[in-house]
Amino acid sequence: MKSFLEKVVTATIELPPRKTLILFPTQRACQEYRKIIAATKQQADWLPAILPIRDLLLNLKAPLLADDLTLLLELYEVHRELFKEEEFEKFISYGQQLIDDFNEIDRQAINPDLLFEEINDLKSLEARFSPGEEDFEYIRSFWSEFIRTPLTPLQDQFLHYWKQLPVLYHELRKRLESKNLSYEGMAWRKVADTMAEQDYFSKYSTVIFAGFYALNKTEEKVMEALKKQGKLMLLRDADTFYTDNKMHEAGMFFRKSMLADSSIPWLEDYFSIPKEVYSVKGCSGRFAIAREMASSLHHRQQQREVSVEQESLVVVLADESLLFPLLHFCGRLGITTNPSMGFSLKHHPLIRLMHLIKTVRQFEDSSENSALKYKQLQEFCAEPLFKRIFTEEELGLNSKVYAAADVSNFHDYFSQLLFKQPVDSREEQSNILALLDKFRFREEEWIQQIHFQLVHAIKQVFTILELHETEISLNVWWQLFLESVELIRVPFSADKEKGIPIVGFLETRLMDYSTVFIAPLNEDVLPSVSVSKSLIPYSLRKAYHLPCKEEQDAVTAYHFYRLLQRARNIYFFYNTDLNDTGGGERSRYLFQIHHEIIEKVKPVKLEYLQQESQLIPEPILPIVIDKNEFIIGKLTEKYILTDPTSPPKGISASALSSYIACSLRFYLDQLVYLRPEDKTEGLSAGHFGNVLHKAMEIAYEGRSILNADDYPDITNRIPEIVGSSIAKVYDKPVNFGHDYLMKGVLTELIHRIINFDMQHTPFEILGLELNANSVLPIDGVGNFMIKGIIDRVDFKDGNYRILDYKTGQDKIMKKWNFEKLFNDPAYKLNLQLLIYCMLAKEILDIQGNNLIAGIFKMKEFDEEITWLNDANEIEEETMQQFIAGLKNLLSQIFNPEIPFSQTSDLKRCRYCDYKGLCQRQNA
Repeated sequence: MKSFLEKVVTATIELPPRKTLILFPTQRACQEYRKIIAATKQQADWLPAILPIRDLLLNLKAPLLADDLTLLLELYEVHRELFKEEEFEKFISYGQQLIDDFNEIDRQAINPDLLFEEINDLKSLEARFSPGEEDFEYIRSFWSEFIRTPLTPLQDQFLHYWKQLPVLYHELRKRLESKNLSYEGMAWRKVADTMAEQDYFSKYSTVIFAGFYALNKTEEKVMEALKKQGKLMLLRDADTFYTDNKMHEAGMFFRKSMLADSSIPWLEDYFSIPKEVYSVKGCSGRFAIAREMASSLHHRQQQREVSVEQESLVVVLADESLLFPLLHFCGRLGITTNPSMGFSLKHHPLIRLMHLIKTVRQFEDSSENSALKYKQLQEFCAEPLFKRIFTEEELGLNSKVYAAADVSNFHDYFSQLLFKQPVDSREEQSNILALLDKFRFREEEWIQQIHFQLVHAIKQVFTILELHETEISLNVWWQLFLESVELIRVPFSADKEKGIPIVGFLETRLMDYSTVFIAPLNEDVLPSVSVSKSLIPYSLRKAYHLPCKEEQDAVTAYHFYRLLQRARNIYFFYNTDLNDTGGGERSRYLFQIHHEIIEKVKPVKLEYLQQESQLIPEPILPIVIDKNEFIIGKLTEKYILTDPTSPPKGISASALSSYIACSLRFYLDQLVYLRPEDKTEGLSAGHFGNVLHKAMEIAYEGRSILNADDYPDITNRIPEIVGSSIAKVYDKPVNFGHDYLMKGVLTELIHRIINFDMQHTPFEILGLELNANSVLPIDGVGNFMIKGIIDRVDFKDGNYRILDYKTGQDKIMKKWNFEKLFNDPAYKLNLQLLIYCMLAKEILDIQGNNLIAGIFKMKEFDEEITWLNDANEIEEETMQQFIAGLKNLLSQIFNPEIPFSQTSDLKRCRYCDYKGLCQRQNA
């Protein structure tokens, strides 16, 4: 069975080579055709002119093609001159879509003035369309919504932008023409409109278009002109399986374009021939796919006399992220590979570092925070390539990961690169090039050529951006720079004679192989779910025959089935992992092939397989942090009073509860500062409790003795009090939605507290939101600073009352148990209240036993105040026993013989922020 390119050689070999021009859709097809025809000719001879269609423009009278970045910047200049000044950050979000739309308009030779016309009267359409025609109905259904009045704000906004499009289109073309530049559609439209002036074609008596499928209108106009000159030869590669089936998407363009002419060769019936092997295998995850593909290649090599490298075989990857796992597994099995799908520079490890630099630039105000700086330096220096340049000490690798933030652990170069804010883009360019210049790779290393290409690409992007450096901000400069570099692909050198070709899906166009491996065959990957973004509504795209999702699906389907039609052995792999990107659902192509081909024409060998992975989990090692001198020093710095003029931060009741629950959690919270930011949105969680505390402080501030007579005034001020507390704590409007409901709940709770207090007057306020500190001397450690904020201290009926407002689920444990108080987190409220009692006795100089403590449990307020020790006075003996136990707990924190370690009670891990770090997600 001849391949398509072999058939093209047979059809063209007798034509006069110097009078023949052959055009293919891809450069790869051109290279393969040259090999075949050179091997076929019996003697030295000229080859015909062979070009990929894109290179044809270089030989024609057409403006030069500008790169995407230049086009975007030129369009911005046009937009800025014609319309009001707009920030580039906003423009960039739709600028590229505009260029893509203009490109399609020109490729399809559409009159932009008609497309962008605002239709105020549907009768005006009848001059262009016959009522009832499909195109007419698409336009009528769209514009009929705008004829009704009044227009919605969204419709008004659409019309405003719609009227700008024809102006932008024409002015962009004028600007590009003045510089002899163009986008691809514009260049092809120019060629199609000036075919009589295109002298290049006069050199040839035959111009062959081989293997084209989805022709656009400008290509058809060029072909029609050549046909009138008697020079055109069309060669198509089609199968009756999808051309004769009017419902099959793969044959769409063979049924509606000039390729539908039945006289055009070739139309075959390959799918009526049984395949030798048809195999479908499901694998759990991308790495499993790569491993199974390599294993299948190795097995095939062992079963056959000819090696897989010598066989007509190809591996097609529809997902480029499979490339490096596949190369890894093939290398382990000794299989020679020849990847030609290219290396996307966005995967270069140094691009990740560029993104980190950009991120640091955006948070310059926060970069003064030493802990944040430390995290950023850690992440930056974690790049393995830096080990080629710096020592482990300079990279901070010799400092423990768990050590407190200290930027001096890293080489000064990193701090200067990350945290010194550049003046302009020129200085930023110098920083980046200086960083890239530090890396040197050996000639034999694959990354050496990639790095060379990266530096070259970056310099090219810099050259373009320098032309517009005064018009864009540094943030936009970074965005354009990274987006432009990440679009670049570095090709591997491809030689089919050496190793198994590994190609991307679109690289298979016009290429034929007897054995095909394709992965992953998942919906949303092959075919892809992505659709080109457009600012032109779908109805108008359909009416004016601009490509839509249906056309995109038709192109993908054609290339897929064309690749299979001559293949004898087909191996499909798909991803069964629901948690993986593009995983879970098999491609609809697998179902179509089974019902339309396999059930009718049985292959010699048919297999549907499921890979069974038996994962052997590695043992989870416990995390133990020894208290070395550095950590003891950090503990001392934070908790021990050594200089009365500069007191330490001190330890709180919540920090002690964290230590009791899990000493590792305490370490990560208090010394490493790894606690994740509270990303809770809205007036809830921490905001809710803080607002309630602030409201009660405002309600009672300025008052000492509270009597029943005071409460009408306080009650009347509750709405004002709530509003003021929200403004001070939350600082966001709460006039609607969830926040508004929470505001109502807060108001009701404050009413309940105040009503309860009114029924129990009089009492004396001694302190609100009272900041209290105390020092406990610990043998062998020093003066340990204890701190706390007591919500309320008052005096009633001869008792000092310590009161706390609680919005959470915790509760006071009724039974006294001093052993559990210091090792069971369920007693955290008991511990907190006793610490508050200790602090209050000291700062208020409370003598005797007349001290009680309790909480307002807001979620169960019907129970009123819940008291510690059943509202009985806390005796001095109890306090002394508590202080003794507290001292013992504090001494443990400093004891170098007791490391920071994970709790053995997995229930405590259930809601811990660090359960992922400890690999206790299922606790």
